[in-house]
Formats: sequence, C-alpha cells, structure tokens
Amino acid sequence: MRSYLILILLATCSLKGIAKTELRLRFKGSFNGNPLSLATSDTAITNPTNTRITKVRFYISHVELYQDGRCVYRDKAPGHLIDLSDSAKSEVRFTTRKEIVFSEVRFLIGIDSATSMKGIEKGDLDPSNEMYWSWQSGYINFKLEGYSPLCIKERPKTEFHYHIGGYHFYENTCNEVRLNIASSNTIHIDLHLEQVLQEALLREVAHVQLPGTKAASIATSFAHCFFIH
Repeated sequence: MRSYLILILLATCSLKGIAKTELRLRFKGSFNGNPLSLATSDTAITNPTNTRITKVRFYISHVELYQDGRCVYRDKAPGHLIDLSDSAKSEVRFTTRKEIVFSEVRFLIGIDSATSMKGIEKGDLDPSNEMYWSWQSGYINFKLEGYSPLCIKERPKTEFHYHIGGYHFYENTCNEVRLNIASSNTIHIDLHLEQVLQEALLREVAHVQLPGTKAASIATSFAHCFFIH
C-alpha cells in the first residue's frame, strides 16, 4: 500500500512538472479607425471610391517576452506567417512549460538575414506561401495590396502593391517591434495601417516589389503601426 501511494505521489509531481501553458498573439487590422475588411470584389477595383485594403500578410520572428528587462521566454521557430484575411492564420500560439509573468513582447517583422541566407525553408517559410522571391532577394517580409483613387501615377491605376523584402545591410527591411503589455494568455495586437498607407506614399509610388531604399522606408513605417489593443 505504501509503495502504491509513493507511485501516485511521484506521478502527481511529474504531471505538475510537465504542466504547460498556451500563449497567443492575435492580430487584427484597422484603417483610419475602421476595422479592416479584406474585400475581394473585382467591381470595387475598377470603380474605387476610397482606399481599400485587400491583402495583409506578414512574417513575425524572434518572438520574446520580457519582465523587468529580462527575457523570460524565447520562441525558437524561424518565422510565423500572419494572414489577416483568415482568422485561423491571424494568430500564433506558443506553449510554455509554466506560467510566465511578463510586461513586454518583442518580435521582428520579417525574416532575418541569417535565415534568409539559408535559402528555402519548410512550413510557414515554404515558397508555396508566395512570400519568397529567390535565393538572391530572400523572403518577402510583408505584403500590402489594395486600391485607392490616389494611385494615379502608375499602371494599373487605382491599385497598390507593396511587397516589401530585402535583408542586405543597405536594404534591410526586417525591423523590431516592442510593445508594453500586462501578462495575459492572449495578447491582442492591432495594426493601424494608416501609419503606412499615407496619402503621400499612395500618390508618389503605388508599386514597390523589389528591395531598395523605398522598400526600407515603407518597412520602417509598417513596424510603427503595431499597437496593443
């Protein structure tokens, strides 16, 4: 009987030792204060009345949680693909061995140079996700697509396509985001896309689909559009 009780006690301690906690980063978008609606109507493209967004896809990587300046959790995955057109793909889940107290979340927007230089990866980093250019240019860190009556300088008129990537030093588009937040199993993060899709940009250039100075500038703006909900 005593041996039986000892086995139960050991099993209970073991279960406590492997108890796990699930954390979530959940993303949603807005534009000028309005919740994002990723419409796909072709009629709206040919006859736009205002700026509308049809695609928001981006990578996050190197997710870390901090408490008092000390890292208490570090995600080891090379990257996670977020797609705001699909609620199931608008969040990332992490499993930790225990409850974590944290006050800050940090992550990179995009895929870092070391991972890009490795070439083709699997899972979220598989080229079939249409977020990869070539071994020379690497991963597309984010895509913003839509249409606006402000886009009149380039063809096709009214449409904008910002496919932003580049990992070399002089054209790096991978930026860090740091957000202060109280501990929670679900972290809600808003993207205020008006921070990127400003009138000056839409009028100046509607199509950026290669690494370079303009891509790096847009990437900086995109990193500034993340806010805690």
